[in-house]
Amino acid sequence: MTFQNGDDKVLSYGDNLLRRSDVDLLDGPSWLNDQIITFYFDYLWREVYAAQQSSLLFVGGAMTFLLSQLAGTGDISGILAPLQLSSKSLICFAVNDNPDAGNAEGGSHW
Repeated sequence: MTFQNGDDKVLSYGDNLLRRSDVDLLDGPSWLNDQIITFYFDYLWREVYAAQQSSLLFVGGAMTFLLSQLAGTGDISGILAPLQLSSKSLICFAVNDNPDAGNAEGGSHW
């Protein structure tokens, strides 16, 4: 499938879709975007650590951002419950140190 901006689909894996512009970021020097990080976390979970899936959790950028915005509110418990954090041996978060949620380009990024 070709788009007007030339951003072809390159890979569909699980719930992830990588486009040419995502993959081009890997040529550097560029920040990694949410799609690349989420794909890599999913790949690690499904392929590299398949035997340990029940004890590992990889939390991508979008979920990490959501959790950071809900910290200190009563809303966060409903989001955390399905993640079953207490049953995990290792939890990996994609972290961005941007303190301003209104500034998508802020922080030192991923």
